Amino acid sequence: EKTKGRGFLPVETVWENGPAYDAGLRLDDEIHQIGQTGQPIQSLNQVQNIIRSEARIGQPLRVAGVSRQTGKPYETQIIPRTTAPKAAQWNDIYYNTKVNRKLGHSVKQ
Repeated sequence: EKTKGRGFLPVETVWENGPAYDAGLRLDDEIHQIGQTGQPIQSLNQVQNIIRSEARIGQPLRVAGVSRQTGKPYETQIIPRTTAPKAAQWNDIYYNTKVNRKLGHSVKQ
């Protein structure tokens, strides 16, 4: 994994009007911490484990990072939503990937 041990995870894709986008995350931002652990990000696997243990639909999930555009650190909260069609009637928790799109790919190599 190319990000292993760097202390951050770059934002390589972001969904238009999705939870991360709405929270202010943009392509190539660096995510340094997620959740309440306060631990630096060492791998994608670590992020996935934190999301599995801490993320709850409709409840804030802390994210700390650095903006690619400004170079300044930020802290925000992502409000996870579900893509399960059975939740489509609740706009506050449902995210429809069929009417939104991924915004590009990372420009960093």
